[in-house]
Amino acid sequence: MSFGTKVCCVALLSFLIAGTAVAASERDAAVRSIDDCFRTDLKGKRCTPAGLEYDGKALLSLYKSGDRSVLPPLIRLGTLNIGLRALDGFYTETILADTNDFLTALSVTMTNEPHQNSFLSAQPVAGKA
Repeated sequence: MSFGTKVCCVALLSFLIAGTAVAASERDAAVRSIDDCFRTDLKGKRCTPAGLEYDGKALLSLYKSGDRSVLPPLIRLGTLNIGLRALDGFYTETILADTNDFLTALSVTMTNEPHQNSFLSAQPVAGKA
């Protein structure tokens, strides 16, 4: 292999590794943003429809390219009702394509829910129990 070919291979490999690192950090930032908005009922810094739409589209793109780890945040995003049209039909397609993946992600989303379900944690009012 010539020196020029080796340099090109090293440059290409470096570019691919850097691109993967950037994609992973963008994914992590989008997941953190969605989780923060989910936890705070849209009261966090980045909880704007535009910000959530950007993050949602990024995660949706990753999901469609094979990254199934972003499904729980996409489900959380759907519960925020920000009007992200890109999710219209996504859940139906996902349920039909891989029911087990969807149900597992839904289970993780609900069991890792940071705020308690008020119905399940309600205490009886004195004299009304």
